[in-house]
Amino acid sequence: MKFIYILMFCTAIPSFFKCKTTTYTPDTYEEEKIHFGSGGGFAGSLTEYSLLSNGQLFAKTSHQGEWQTLDTQDKKTTKQLFDQIQNLHLKKIDHNIPGNMYRFVNMTKGKETHKIVWCNESKPQNESIITFYDILIHHVKDITLDQTNYPER
Repeated sequence: MKFIYILMFCTAIPSFFKCKTTTYTPDTYEEEKIHFGSGGGFAGSLTEYSLLSNGQLFAKTSHQGEWQTLDTQDKKTTKQLFDQIQNLHLKKIDHNIPGNMYRFVNMTKGKETHKIVWCNESKPQNESIITFYDILIHHVKDITLDQTNYPER
């Protein structure tokens, strides 16, 4: 009988030491993050996504106003996306021409923010940002958001 109590005690102990995963929002996350999306047009609508360096992915529209949690990206994919910021020298691109319908990528690390904005009529000379944007959009294109039209290139 003692053996049963000891066995129950030993199996219960690990449950007290399980790690609790912290859930953040783009507004509360202090580490590196990428905001991307599109906006403009007659209604001035905005669809914005945010990928945190821990893999959490969020979306927000001008109609919703609050971040909606989407699928978490795997660690390998997330690391590759954040590595591409350095590999493609995206923070060296200086382009802020929104136009009527615009797309943007905003990279934040600590207090440092770098935003790139473009439209079809005025694309950046360095097209690596457009390719990077397309890759980011590829990760969210099959996710359904309430009352949202997905941004296109």
